[in-house]
Amino acid sequence: MIEPFDPAQAYKSLVAGLLQAANANGRDKVVLEDAEGTTLTYKQLVLASFVLGGKIARSTEPGETVALLLPNAVGLVVTLFGLNAFGRVAAMLNFTAGKKNLTSALRTGRIRTVLTSRRFLDAAKLQDLADTLAAIEWAPGKKVRILALEDVRSRLNILDKLAGAARAAIAGRFGHGSPKDADESAVVLFTSGTEGAPKGVVLTNFNLLANTYQMLDHMRAILGPEQILLNPLPMFHSFGLTAATFAPLFAGVKCILYPSPLHYRQICKLVERSNATVMLATDTFLTGYIRAA
Repeated sequence: MIEPFDPAQAYKSLVAGLLQAANANGRDKVVLEDAEGTTLTYKQLVLASFVLGGKIARSTEPGETVALLLPNAVGLVVTLFGLNAFGRVAAMLNFTAGKKNLTSALRTGRIRTVLTSRRFLDAAKLQDLADTLAAIEWAPGKKVRILALEDVRSRLNILDKLAGAARAAIAGRFGHGSPKDADESAVVLFTSGTEGAPKGVVLTNFNLLANTYQMLDHMRAILGPEQILLNPLPMFHSFGLTAATFAPLFAGVKCILYPSPLHYRQICKLVERSNATVMLATDTFLTGYIRAA
């Protein structure tokens, strides 16, 4: 029998949920991997999030919405939790939406900074899109800043790393979160724009955690710590973010990220190579995987 969902467990921040999962499942457990083979334990994920988040926090304001133009990879998860750890809001950009919709999204979200990856822009041939976004004025005479994570990492010094490690250690021991964090904005998702300009949907920490924990209550029969979950779904959609990313991370299940659900044959090969036992997809994508298998 499924126990009734207890909303009290969701009254905290996303990063507090991650810290609790790390303590519950073992900080040395490998919990994240991407298509390039980069792996992170809970301990490494928490440390990387606090180091990177601390650096980004120095050039942004508390409560500021910072856009993420990144693919499904370890760096996206680290950046998302890093922003959350320092009270910034992550706006997840759909890089397939086109210049018009993304321009509208940035203006709707009053976004000043877009975090991306130079390597990703080159591989996906999105430099022209980045240039378009960089020309947007979020205020008269003030244009959107496009910031590559490669540049942020290159500017990390020993003091940044020590400060991040100290914060991660303190948070790991005492970071149970405060109920007041639950009502703070955490993520902004944008609609597709099929009914006009894309609309920004602001989700609080509680919205995301409550949704995730409710799903886990229903998925526990099939989603245990021994499972390996493959997530090819983009995090700029709610299902790819909550069910396919947050749920495994908070349940102690290893999550393997793949950057595109459209690569049917590659995903089928990755399922076999990674020994994945669970994969989340939509009906449309699942049909493509079956045909490609």
